Amino acid sequence: MKIFLLFLSLFLLCSCKKEVKTAITEEPTFDYKAYLLKNDENVLSVEISNFDSEPIIKELKKILNTSCFDGIKFNAVTKYGIINSSVSQFCENTAVCARGFGVTVIINRDNQILLDEELVHIDNFQYLEIENYFNRFDKKNCYLTIYNDKYANQEIVDTVVQSFISSYIRYTEKLSKKNFYQPLRNLNSRELDSLKNISSFYFHFKEENIYSPAPTVPAASEINNEF
Repeated sequence: MKIFLLFLSLFLLCSCKKEVKTAITEEPTFDYKAYLLKNDENVLSVEISNFDSEPIIKELKKILNTSCFDGIKFNAVTKYGIINSSVSQFCENTAVCARGFGVTVIINRDNQILLDEELVHIDNFQYLEIENYFNRFDKKNCYLTIYNDKYANQEIVDTVVQSFISSYIRYTEKLSKKNFYQPLRNLNSRELDSLKNISSFYFHFKEENIYSPAPTVPAASEINNEF
């Protein structure tokens, strides 16, 4: 009888026992690259699909409810990520948001690349010392302005943009080891901010369009020769 009661007690104990599962949640990895590329200040975000400044200016005018602005900083939401950006529309004053060392890239419909007035073949673009642009003339910012013809190969545009982005990350990696003696992935947001203060990268858009047709010369009959 005692054996039976002992067996019954063990059976009831096992049947009442609940399986407790502990859910282990991993903290999301901090994306230091995304943090370096975006403007973490309280700025507007505008989704862009190309480097045509006209729709960007139009969208910002709509958001700001204004007919003209001299210059503004914003985050460009692109397929490359969220990129720190600025745009200049010259009204009454000179736009001052584009400060630092500017790099201009022109890509025409024949897919020729002009990098700071120097013709570069796309096959050689990835081998250029683009990192040098982030440490020139003691400028803390490097801003990239791209003019591409609407018929230009989008893959070439992507190669140019991604080359600048990856070069900036490599350059800040060197800054991290120089200033903090450790790789970027180990830094916190405060330390990353200090690197952004040393050197930052952003897109810059201008109102003018170099592919606009040149103004036509008026006919002699249209010129007023009153004096």
